[in-house]
Amino acid sequence: RRFTAWTGPGCMAGEYRENGRFERGEAGWYAVTSGGFTGGGCDGRFSAVPMSGSPTEDRGSTATWSW
Repeated sequence: RRFTAWTGPGCMAGEYRENGRFERGEAGWYAVTSGGFTGGGCDGRFSAVPMSGSPTEDRGSTATWSW
């Protein structure tokens, strides 16, 4: 048995939260208006969350999805 669900900034179902979001062009978080999943109540929008790759530098920045 398989369960599939979608959530995110462009989706009506579920819940999506951002913490520590900052905007600084492509160096920060930014919204993308198309190119994501379309269907299941989603319109293709998503957030780009650049990460440094460092285990200590990105603390406090999170994106959380829940259903």
